[in-house]
Amino acid sequence: ILYKEPNHVQKNAAFNDSENKYVASCLSETQKNDIITGINYLMEHNKLFLNNKLSIDVFANKLKTNKKYLSQTINEEYKRNFYGFVNEYRIKEAKKLLNDTGYENLSIEGIAATCGFNSKSSFNSAFKKITGFTPSSYKTQNLTEIWHPSIDKYHISVKFVKNNIFK
Repeated sequence: ILYKEPNHVQKNAAFNDSENKYVASCLSETQKNDIITGINYLMEHNKLFLNNKLSIDVFANKLKTNKKYLSQTINEEYKRNFYGFVNEYRIKEAKKLLNDTGYENLSIEGIAATCGFNSKSSFNSAFKKITGFTPSSYKTQNLTEIWHPSIDKYHISVKFVKNNIFK
């Protein structure tokens, strides 16, 4: 088992001081909670992240809020900027597709486009930043992430395919 703690597990130091950044904000806790609920719904159920034209303006319009409140909520709750947040969902989807034999016919560029990326280079960059691996090495080494609750961390391990036991 190879151990690699994904970057998304680590807290981003740039957002640790977000409370001071938004001290003058008029965003209420109720509004913030509504935005969080909307974010989760649009990302998990509608898979808005697959839209390659997704911008903070488009997302804010879908939530019927303004982009400043959306940005503040993502910064404070998820400790990410907007594109870092969206890219995590895209990479999560990409890892799923890279491990799915039903998508073996797709190239890396095809997977990138399917997951909402506009270019192979932005996909490769985001993938490596989040996972520590390039998409091609992730695919060729047949890696998968396994959550180990006892140590509260992800492990990247080689997926065993003998007799399709772990597939």
